[in-house]
Amino acid sequence: GDTALGQGLLNRIRPFVWRRSLDWTAVRDIQAVSLRIRDHFEAGQKIGPGYDLERGRGGIREIEFFAQIHQLIWGGRAPELRCPATLDGLAALAVAGRIDPVEAERLAASYRALRTLEHRLQMRRDEQTHSVPRLAADRAAVAALSGAKSWAAVEARLLAITEPVATAYDRLIAAAAPEAHAIPADAAPWLKRHHPGIARLAAPLITRWRTGSIRALRSEPAREAFETVLPALVAGIANAADPPAPATRLDGFLAALPQGAQFFALLKANPRLIDLLGHLLGVTPVLADALARDPALFDVMLSPDAFDPLPDADALAAELGRFAAAADGLEDILDRVRRWTGEKRFQLGAQLIEGRTDPLVAARALSDVADAALLVITPAVVADFARKHGHVAGGEAVILALGRYGGQALTHASDLDLVYLFSGSHEAVSDGDTPLPATLYFNRLAARLTAALSVPTAAGALYEVDTRLRPWGAKGMLALSIASFARYQASEAESWEHMALTGARVVIGSPPARAAAEAAIAASLDRARNAETLRREVTAMRADIASAKPPKGGFDVKLAPGGLVDLEFVVHFVQLRDRAGFGPNLATAIATLGDSLPPGLASAHATLTRFLVLLRLVAPGASVPAGFPPAVEAMLARGMGAANFADVVRQLTLAKAAVRLAFNQILTAKGAES
Repeated sequence: GDTALGQGLLNRIRPFVWRRSLDWTAVRDIQAVSLRIRDHFEAGQKIGPGYDLERGRGGIREIEFFAQIHQLIWGGRAPELRCPATLDGLAALAVAGRIDPVEAERLAASYRALRTLEHRLQMRRDEQTHSVPRLAADRAAVAALSGAKSWAAVEARLLAITEPVATAYDRLIAAAAPEAHAIPADAAPWLKRHHPGIARLAAPLITRWRTGSIRALRSEPAREAFETVLPALVAGIANAADPPAPATRLDGFLAALPQGAQFFALLKANPRLIDLLGHLLGVTPVLADALARDPALFDVMLSPDAFDPLPDADALAAELGRFAAAADGLEDILDRVRRWTGEKRFQLGAQLIEGRTDPLVAARALSDVADAALLVITPAVVADFARKHGHVAGGEAVILALGRYGGQALTHASDLDLVYLFSGSHEAVSDGDTPLPATLYFNRLAARLTAALSVPTAAGALYEVDTRLRPWGAKGMLALSIASFARYQASEAESWEHMALTGARVVIGSPPARAAAEAAIAASLDRARNAETLRREVTAMRADIASAKPPKGGFDVKLAPGGLVDLEFVVHFVQLRDRAGFGPNLATAIATLGDSLPPGLASAHATLTRFLVLLRLVAPGASVPAGFPPAVEAMLARGMGAANFADVVRQLTLAKAAVRLAFNQILTAKGAES
């Protein structure tokens, strides 16, 4: 046949077969097909005369279905799993950690043995058959072909081969079994019997969910799937420390879901995710809202390594690069980066609320994810921009990260503080069909990059970008040459700008451009300063911030007296005063400065940062609640490594006291004189 035409067809249908977000109703359909096969070919299910090697229980088809179901689940995200041959698929799944390697080898051995026996059945009379002969003489002939003394020996071997297959496949299709404890139409009596504590709360909600007023529950498949997981969802509400909170959030979550059939089929097939959903609804509106907007985010939690630490920054960038490499154009690249980044952020959030990672580790990982996004987006935008405007000889875009991003300590609510620079001469001109002077070229390119990072696409928004820390702030150009940046820092920048620059980190740029930018930063910071003048400027800046942005309560660990802003001011003042300890990471700077700082700041920084990372998950945006529900208190205590929430409060009190003492000793006039 026409192989090129056939390959073209396969390429066109590939996105419908290998979906990044799996349609779990498709898996349910495969499970149902396998059950129908067992029912339809009931006579060939049991080992013995008439056993069907292809369609019998524990036979060839169940090994193939076992591999194919796992390939459908994971192959949309991992092209290396898309093997057409069953044995290759099992091996690839085992290497990727998607199935147990021992079980994979056992299934592969069974597959080879079943295929070999099938061939011997067909060799006997050169016929297309898969069934064990019913006549004893025919079975004896097959045994002889197999080198066995009798058919009984072959049958014993066949039983040993098929039983592990049947056991593995039975586990896989167990989710297709009917729900045994569905909530009846009149939910109130059932609730009073099983969950009396929430009967009055849950009964009207269940009634509302069943009336069709929820968009995601209007289709019959969605309602069917929802009813199978509803008992577990209700149980999760009943077991919560504060049932009204998750009940209300579940109601809002269902109302926000764009569709329900696939999502509830996913929950049915993976019951452990129901518990995780309950925790999300009870603790973090940030993640619950993200999941309601994009239910496919839950797919990432199916991975066996979902609660393992993320790989390092280089590995993350390589992973995203491979995923983006298959994109069709810039918009597809941006969509892929948004999906990948959203999944990683969701995964880290789930790890935090489950107490499976240190918030300090998560803050670094969130920064590494942002680095990976920039490393993939920047060359894609540059290439698209160059199609019209070409390139500037000897020049390239350089991006600095500042603030929490520069310090590799992002939270789920952090924006990206960026400064755009470019290397080469500002007098150069690009070589494209529509040439531009270098300054205009890189300013337009910077605007494109900002839009690529912040403008929502079909896959949602990526990051909020803040460029106000650039020279002259919002009044200045978006991108400056490195030489102009160095001149500004040397002659016009104020002390607060140099304080911000202590946290600068080059995230985009070739080695020569990176070195030039780092040299400009170092020259700006490493200069002699009058300590008293610097102290007055720093304290005046802190007073201005306190006036413009007063703390929002005792749990505002960023702006409260003794909070992270006070700590940063102390450290940055000492860095500039002593011309020492420069580096974007605040924890590293504190350790490097050593005895130049009062004791206790390293511990205080860790405590306050941990709490801020957790706070941004439970309080949307920059809000700071006056108190927390019991479930949130428990999560905060777990994340802080505390025995209870009272211990968390004690930790925060001690940390803020240490910071405030350091602030007074180093920055107040009386403390500085002593």
